[in-house]
Amino acid sequence: MISAKGVKKITRREFLNSLLALLSVPALLWWLYVGRRNKKMKKGEKPIMLGNALPAGISFIGSAVLINDGIQARAFEAKCTHLGCRIHASEGDALVCQCHGSRFDLSGSPLKGPAKAPLKEMEIIKDKQGNYLIRYQ
Repeated sequence: MISAKGVKKITRREFLNSLLALLSVPALLWWLYVGRRNKKMKKGEKPIMLGNALPAGISFIGSAVLINDGIQARAFEAKCTHLGCRIHASEGDALVCQCHGSRFDLSGSPLKGPAKAPLKEMEIIKDKQGNYLIRYQ
């Protein structure tokens, strides 16, 4: 559309399409950043060294959550299965994702969404020197 002065006016539709294209760039960059940020520990990477004794209760160690109730010890990847935010808090007997409020029980199963999948379990092993290590299975 051209005005009487010869200046091209943009329509509402053109404006909204331009705005949408402009706003999609930061969203794409954020998505790429979150995807790379949460790929810290992969299969085959160095395990997490714990020493010769496992701490009791819930411990957040590196990229893992260690749960030791005195009878059984389990380790999970400290990454929420919703969008990959790091889990570094607990409330009572629940692991809490601070990003969107997902909660997981001490067996890694989701209690409250938006996460629907359980946490990835990791393996606890003992090396020849008697040190405990956490690694991917």
